[in-house]
This record gives sequence, structure tokens and C-alpha cells, in this order.
Amino acid sequence: MDMTVMPELTAWFAILTHWSDAARDLVWNADWTVLAQYFNQDIMGDLQKGFNNFVKSGQLWAMIIGFVLGYLLRSVTAA
Repeated sequence: MDMTVMPELTAWFAILTHWSDAARDLVWNADWTVLAQYFNQDIMGDLQKGFNNFVKSGQLWAMIIGFVLGYLLRSVTAA
């Protein structure tokens, strides 16, 4: 290893150690009560409602037509 690079490397390791200490202090001294709250959510029910709205509003058909037209356009313009 080139000895002229050594001072930069040691300075970089010192900065890295300082930031890792700061990150560790931030994690261990943080107030974690916000993460312990309870949320009453029905994720699968929300997904089902969203999908039903997607189908009822006609967006499913628009997506299928877009895929077909995009595939046809790509096949026509492909070299």
C-alpha cells in the first residue's frame, strides 16, 4: 500500500467511528414509545376494497387494453 494514502485512510476511519458512535447513541437513547402504539387496521380488507374499486371503476380493463396495445406497438416498432 502506498504510504501517502495511509493518513487519509486513518482520518476516514476516525470519522467513520465518530459517526457510528453517534448513530448508536441516537438509536439507544431514542424514545421508542411511538413505535409501540397499536393500530387497528384490516390490511387484507383494505386491499380487497381497493381491488374491488379498481375493477368497478373500469381501470382493470384500461390496464389490460394498455398492455395489449403496448405489446402490439412494441412488436410493430421492434427491429
